[in-house]
Amino acid sequence: MSASGAPLQGRRAADRSEALQRMTKDVMDRMETVSGELLALVYGSLVSQLLLDYDGDAEGMNQQLFGVGEQMGARLIDEFLGKTANIMSLFPYCCQDFPELCEVVAYVGFKLYLGTPAEIQNWNSDQTACEFLLRQNPLNEFVEMPAEFQMKELWYSNVIAGAVKGALGAVGIKVHCFFVQDALRDSSDNLTRIRVELVEYVVEEFED
Repeated sequence: MSASGAPLQGRRAADRSEALQRMTKDVMDRMETVSGELLALVYGSLVSQLLLDYDGDAEGMNQQLFGVGEQMGARLIDEFLGKTANIMSLFPYCCQDFPELCEVVAYVGFKLYLGTPAEIQNWNSDQTACEFLLRQNPLNEFVEMPAEFQMKELWYSNVIAGAVKGALGAVGIKVHCFFVQDALRDSSDNLTRIRVELVEYVVEEFED
């Protein structure tokens, strides 16, 4: 098994991927969706306001965007689980199986809330860390990163990394999630890469 590819191989993985795409489409057909153009414009307004609030402090903006995403993810997880109950029934153990969980996040979560699925690449040897690869990032539409912010390492779409961490944290899965490549800062291949690393499964204990 290659550490750079998906952890599941063969017909079983292909069947599951096809089922995920089909069932995700069924969910989207029943959802009210926001156009990618509107999403990009609204998000751009948020980033523009942060530029003023933080006076161009890229690190402060990164933290704020991540925090906004973390709160969004924590709020959206209940909606996600409600809308995708039929999909989640195919993955009854995904909350204990990190590769399966990442498939659900990449193929379903990204598609439902960002409008495009992610690919999964660059697994580590024990399959506790991988990268979500976006060949298209709708948040980047109409955006050109000024050179000064490329040097300051502003992660324009850092809200996405925050949303992944917030959503998983809300269901007891602690992860690190961070950008490793942004198409706005590295236009050589126009790819966006987000690293996710499993930290621990948090088990809640209830008193009798």
